Amino acid sequence: MYCRNCGNELKEDLTEEICYIRSVEDLVAFSKLVDNGNTFKNKIIELVNSLNFNMKRSYVSRKVDETLISGEGFNPIGEASSKYFEGTFEGDNNTIRGLYINMPETSYIALFSSVNNGIIQNLNLEDVNVTGYDSVSALTSSIVSSKIINININNLVLNSSNNLGGLVYSSKASNIEKIQINNAILKSYGRF
Repeated sequence: MYCRNCGNELKEDLTEEICYIRSVEDLVAFSKLVDNGNTFKNKIIELVNSLNFNMKRSYVSRKVDETLISGEGFNPIGEASSKYFEGTFEGDNNTIRGLYINMPETSYIALFSSVNNGIIQNLNLEDVNVTGYDSVSALTSSIVSSKIINININNLVLNSSNNLGGLVYSSKASNIEKIQINNAILKSYGRF
């Protein structure tokens, strides 16, 4: 899978300063790149338009990928223990709708598993449904020395066997500003 100006599934394109996310397929390819150890340090990842996991027009193939809206759903970007996002994710005030992650036996579950020395800004999330075992949240499970700015979340459902947080589960030496969450249902047998 290839993401324009980002790279292929295995290797980040180091010649580009900006990586454009134009489709759900691009977002999935970007996730796989980070999962393969690409940090995107000092690079801008720009969400060019709004995406809806449930709408055909958000896909290059014009066909909804059923594996992203059922089963385990979307695979979080990165892994909390070893694979961090270190760039800037610029949402351009666009919206990601229908994010669905169902991994009840996995910890550190969110759109981004972990952000280290990174920035996520100007992003809207809508109709988010995330289930995980521990450290579950909507945007990112863990941030270290990072910034989260101007994030709006509408219609959020989080489920965890243990601990969860609404926007971010764990934050260390980071700044979080201009956040709004509307209509959230949080279910946990642990801590909030």
